Amino acid sequence: MSRKTLVKVVRDYHNDVCTDGSSCMVYEYKEESDKVKAHFKAFAGYAYYSKEKTDHQHFREENYPGSTYEIGLGLELDLERIMKGFSAELGFAFTPKYESSHDVNSDAYYRGNYYSEYEKSIITLSLGVVKRFGNGKIQPLVRGGGFVVVHLDAKERYTYDRGDRPDIIFDKDTYDISWGSTIHMGAYLGAGVQMAIGKQFVRLHGDWYKSLEPKSSGEMMKWGVTAEFGF
Repeated sequence: MSRKTLVKVVRDYHNDVCTDGSSCMVYEYKEESDKVKAHFKAFAGYAYYSKEKTDHQHFREENYPGSTYEIGLGLELDLERIMKGFSAELGFAFTPKYESSHDVNSDAYYRGNYYSEYEKSIITLSLGVVKRFGNGKIQPLVRGGGFVVVHLDAKERYTYDRGDRPDIIFDKDTYDISWGSTIHMGAYLGAGVQMAIGKQFVRLHGDWYKSLEPKSSGEMMKWGVTAEFGF
């Protein structure tokens, strides 16, 4: 029996049985149901960087931890034919300003105490997968993938505290350094929950990001909480 004939048989059955106006299930193939479904999404999150340093910074061994927020847009493609509840995601996030500052005791250059301030903007590109579990309106999920972080317009300011070394003479006590852009690459893992709202959805998930490059080129470790709205 061909597919066309089978559809006709089922349609005739449907027309014969569902005669009282009640709701009946329609066993009819719809070509659009095979198309890959795409969802655009917007998100906002809060992140804490427990590790943040690059080989461009003045004090190479110092870590500049800090917290910030990010906003972004994304695209998600359902891959239900591969696995139920499975999808691929692409994200673009932007952090307008990341700041960190602390006292530094350094043996580099002139020994002494410094106060160092660190500032930059951050762009994060991510590509990964999402797996949802269950069939209810509220579903737990896990996610993971890779990312690239681009630091823009990175600046550093450090001030020397002469302390008990008045013999040390600098051209000036405060130095401003701009060292342009740097890049981190790594992987992320996360878990959370999704709730359906009609054809849209909202999500809340926590994530862990870790750079996978040699430590000589810098380190990054980020912990974040993100809320998403998909449509």
